[in-house]
Amino acid sequence: MTTGFHELDTVVLVRDVPEAGLRAGDPGAIVQTYGDAAVEVEFVTASGRTQAPLALPIRDVRTVRDNDLLAVRSTPIENTIRPGMQPTAAGVSMIAAAADASRSHS
Repeated sequence: MTTGFHELDTVVLVRDVPEAGLRAGDPGAIVQTYGDAAVEVEFVTASGRTQAPLALPIRDVRTVRDNDLLAVRSTPIENTIRPGMQPTAAGVSMIAAAADASRSHS
């Protein structure tokens, strides 16, 4: 089974992730797929600065629809990932678990 998601697809977050300054409805770009278990999505500010790179289960994102409208809102600057910052340990663990699950289903 495949998710139908590919690298560089635009997706929409379906739940709030307050620790990353993200809300349901925020768009992001898939930067990596992990079988049918998870994707890594980069969310950016309107100026192009990375807000958050997150490894998410497939159920936390959806495809973009023709009737989706983009909006701009501000987030606290402290929630923005700065150059050189690394993903969280939880994100790295999720990526590893998703990769293991994908290999075991191959």
